[in-house]
Amino acid sequence: MSTKWESLTEEFRAAVISSFDFLIAEYDYTPLKEVDESPDIGARSIVYASYGSCKYGMVVELLIDFENFFICVILCDSPKGNIEQLPTGGRKRWKQVIQLGSLIEYRTGDENIAYPVLPHVSTLSGRENMRRRKIRIDKTYNDITAVVHEQAELLKQFGSNVLKGDKSEFPAVEEFFLQKNDMISIDGGIWYRP
Repeated sequence: MSTKWESLTEEFRAAVISSFDFLIAEYDYTPLKEVDESPDIGARSIVYASYGSCKYGMVVELLIDFENFFICVILCDSPKGNIEQLPTGGRKRWKQVIQLGSLIEYRTGDENIAYPVLPHVSTLSGRENMRRRKIRIDKTYNDITAVVHEQAELLKQFGSNVLKGDKSEFPAVEEFFLQKNDMISIDGGIWYRP
C-alpha cells in the first residue's frame, strides 16, 4: 500500500513526462536520472526530474518540495559535452541557476503570472506566507497534474530563448531574486541577509 507521498510522487512523475515532452520533441533534450533527496519519500522530501541538452549547455530541473508543497522549474547553466556528465539535483552543482518564476517576474513585474501557485517570500509577514502555503497545499494536493502542466506552459511561453542556451539574463535575474528575498550570494551559496 502506498503512502500519500508515494502516490503524489508518482503523479508528479507522470505529469512531468506528459507535460514536458516538448523538451524532447522540440528542443532535443534528454531525460536525466531522477533524484530523490531523501531515502524515504515523505513530508520532507524533494524530488527532481531533469532534462539536459549538451547542444545548448542547459539543464531544466523540475522539483516538488513536499515540505512546502512547492513545484518549480529551475533553469541551469551546464557544460556542453557528453550527456552522461551532466549532474542533476540541486543548486550547488551548477555554475548559474535561476527559477523560471524569477525569470518571468523579472520580465513582467507580475508575481501572479510568475507564480500561479504562490511561493514563500521571506520579506512577507508570517500570516501572508501561511495563507500562501495553504493555497499551495490545496492546489498542489488536489491537482498536481494541472500545476505541473501550468509550469510547462509557462516555460514554453517565457523560456524558449533560455532553452536554446541564451543565459544572458541569468545574472540580472539572480540579482532580482536576491533583492526580492533579502538574500545575498557568497561563494556560490545563497544566504539570508544578517
